[in-house]
Amino acid sequence: MSGNSYTKDLQALMLNRLGAAQAAQTAGATAEINGIALDKLGFTSKSYAGCVALIQGRATMASGGTLSIVANFQHSTSSTQSFTDVGTALATTVVLSAAGGAVAASAYAIKMPLILSETYQYIRTQVTPILSATGTDTCEVTCTVVFYGAQENPAA
Repeated sequence: MSGNSYTKDLQALMLNRLGAAQAAQTAGATAEINGIALDKLGFTSKSYAGCVALIQGRATMASGGTLSIVANFQHSTSSTQSFTDVGTALATTVVLSAAGGAVAASAYAIKMPLILSETYQYIRTQVTPILSATGTDTCEVTCTVVFYGAQENPAA
């Protein structure tokens, strides 16, 4: 018996989209990285119950440095209007630490959920990487949004 049919069933209930293009951050900078506006109603005939942002990347840090991530979802009624925060923000989370010595290109990954019934039509991620040290520390961050709990919408 193969697990193939189960995997295909799961794939029918999920969808992933790029939430934020890869961005780089250097030590001392704390700029928020705004994700791509995603239309939660624009996925064929399916609607989704929720989504999870998978925030990932890598960092190079000198000894004693840390990389923390602050993240949240935002929503809007239009992809061109201003976005406001929605859902529970991801509290400042230390994802990498160079307490034992310098780290080179170490990877990290964290997740942040959102229930879509609480949102307007358009959602996006907002991620802020924070490097504690100064100098040459750098990090990269990207985000994938995985939609889950697909339901077929009735024919019009």
